Amino acid sequence: MLALDYASQWQVALACSVACALVCETIGVAFARWTAKQPWWERALPIMRQTCYNFGFSKEPSPEFPDGTSDAIVLDLWSAVNAHVVVHFVCGGLMIPVIVAGAWAAATPFARNAFILGTLCDVGFDLYHGCRVATATFASRDFLGRLGWEKNPAAMMVLTVLHHTLSVSMVIPMNHAYIELDDYRFICFSLLFAAAVCFSLNSYKMTLDVTVRGDFMVFKVITVIQLVTIFYTRIWNWFQAVYRICRHFSAAGDVAFYRRGLVCAGFMTVFNLALMNDAVETFIKWIPKPLPTPTTRGDTQKLVRELSRSCSLGSELSLSGRKPGRFRAAARRIIAEKRLSTV
Repeated sequence: MLALDYASQWQVALACSVACALVCETIGVAFARWTAKQPWWERALPIMRQTCYNFGFSKEPSPEFPDGTSDAIVLDLWSAVNAHVVVHFVCGGLMIPVIVAGAWAAATPFARNAFILGTLCDVGFDLYHGCRVATATFASRDFLGRLGWEKNPAAMMVLTVLHHTLSVSMVIPMNHAYIELDDYRFICFSLLFAAAVCFSLNSYKMTLDVTVRGDFMVFKVITVIQLVTIFYTRIWNWFQAVYRICRHFSAAGDVAFYRRGLVCAGFMTVFNLALMNDAVETFIKWIPKPLPTPTTRGDTQKLVRELSRSCSLGSELSLSGRKPGRFRAAARRIIAEKRLSTV
């Protein structure tokens, strides 16, 4: 079995950090190039731009972001999120054999090693991602340009600290001293695998055309799945498991773990509540909306005619060279932006 002393675990975690950096940067670049060529990117772009605003990116040009939240910034964040999904699936997938086995004592040596590797891979990823976000937040635009990275707002650094503190501070010590705790192992698995599922579904959801009845039905189903998954893993199970783990520390007289656990769990709780709030707002916003009908499609056509006389669509058409396919793509993007601003 993989050694659980601190030195050995940190060696594996640092090696995983290098591997995660190579994988994420390679996949991110490839995914960005592929995404830019897809016809659905015109629909996903304004929705993903709104996500960027939620992460603290500027809506208007500013000294930090002279072009505001440009298309390049949106594509960079989109590609990074989907590269991170791959890593989360790998980390969570490695933990499945132990979760299926139930008790740590009942797991095979292979399952135990896979779980430990999954946790250390997550630590490695958080180390890499934390360094990347810090660099993208505080480094100059010229330096970031040489790396091919986009600038990040300070809010991204805050979210990163809230999210990564738990794994970087607690996973290796927990593996060393308390890996037999069922709640600890399930928290590791549920947060990682649920995040991979929710973020991958969210990316797919953005590619759907909500003016099409079938796509809108899928959109609603995904919204419900995300809400239920986030509620169960990040609210229901999270608070119960953290309470039981902290109670175990207290009963064992382990003051250091108890205090550290409370601080790290507090940071992650803020992050979890933010995700839950976003899921609830999305549910309230989209689930009550009726499915598209010929009447609503007629309203969309009317909106197209109105937008065709607007300066915003006019500028899009001038850039598209008045080609029919690009006209439709430009119209869809402006419509999506209007809807996002009014619903």
